[in-house]
This record gives sequence, C-alpha cells and structure tokens, in this order.
Amino acid sequence: GSASNKIIFTTAPTLLPATTGILQRATVNGSDFATYGANGIAAFTAYQNSNNPNTAAATDTMNLTAGANLTATRTLNAIKINSGTGLTLGATGAAFVAGGLTPAQLVLTAGGIIATGGGSHTLSVPVLNNAAVQNFYSVTSGTSLNITSAIVGTAGWVKNGPGTLTFTPPMSPIAGRGASTISGNATINDGTVVLNGGNNTLAANNFLILGPTGTVDLNGNSQLVRLMTDAGVENG
Repeated sequence: GSASNKIIFTTAPTLLPATTGILQRATVNGSDFATYGANGIAAFTAYQNSNNPNTAAATDTMNLTAGANLTATRTLNAIKINSGTGLTLGATGAAFVAGGLTPAQLVLTAGGIIATGGGSHTLSVPVLNNAAVQNFYSVTSGTSLNITSAIVGTAGWVKNGPGTLTFTPPMSPIAGRGASTISGNATINDGTVVLNGGNNTLAANNFLILGPTGTVDLNGNSQLVRLMTDAGVENG
C-alpha cells in the first residue's frame, strides 16, 4: 500500500515473526509474501539474501536466488525461490540423504514457499515438516516447482498461482503409496498440481478441494481421497 492507496484493518493482523514478518498464506501478485505496516498490506521486502539456509536465522524469510543444500535440519520462517533458470534446494552428507538414518528436515514456521522467476525449481530436502502449520505454495506463471521431499504434518496444504506444482515423493516401503504422510485438506485454488509419485502420491483419505481454475493431474496414477469438492479440472 501507499499513503493514498491502501488496505487497512481495524485490528492489525498477526505477522510471523511479530512486527517484522509476513502474513501467513498471503502474497502480493503471487511473487512476494505480504506484510502489514503503516500503509496497510504491502509486499514484503526484508528478505534474507545470503543463499545459505545453514546460516540463516530461524526467523528469516529467505529469497533464494542460487542453489543451496542443507547440511542439517533447519528451521526458517518461509522461502521464496526466485530464478529464471531454475534452482534446487537439497541436502548433502551421507546422513542426510533420503532414506538415511537421520534425514535432514526443513521446517517453515509460517509454512510458505513461493516459486517465481520463470525457472523450473526443485525442492529435494529429504523431509519437509511444518508440523501443525498449513503448507502454502504459490507458483507464478511460467514457473514450476517439483517437490521430491517426503512431506509430513497435520494441517494440509494450499496451492495458489497459475504455475505448476509437482509432487514426486519417494516411495513408501508399503506398496502402493508415497512416503508423504501429511494429513488435512488439500486445496488447489489455481494452476496445476501433478501427482508424480505413483499411486497415492498424497496421503490417502484426505479431502481434496479444487477451485474454479485449479487442476489436478493424476499423471496416470490413482489417488484415494475422502471427498473431492470440485470446481476445477481433473486429468487422468
């Protein structure tokens, strides 16, 4: 907002972290997290720009413009993945590869990931674990995000933006399901979500909600849901 063009609430909304952070599950034009200040809602600008998640503070919202690797479990506030050529956020070290005894986890306090810039990005940390915080993905037009991590948690997820989000989790030792165990509603408000991890790429028996411009692409797989609320498109 500006002095003459702004959205103001009677009670200021809660930011994460308080007073200096972002609004959960909110963006400005899909490419920046939203914050709130004297001029109301505005694009967040106080990103941490080091491209090193291992030294960033747990309260930092990162703007990642180059590939990086976790060397241990890390907590951050949220992440914006921003590149025109595509980049990968992964993990290194024998103990941290997927299936290792102590796989590294990425924990996002605000639950948010923005993918923008027009690149084909990959999130390949072994585990994305936001616990009881809803996962929020915003993928802008011309951009794609492939998440190959196992995703765990209890608050579900939301997909915004016209870009493509692909889930390619590792397979579970139990036949016919992926390793992601996240429960709660799966909501696709806009754009396409591709289920690329075999049958039941998503944890089975959760609610699936499709917005009017949302598409789920089964990619030839089957997905068991408890109930689907459908204003969007399903591709087999």
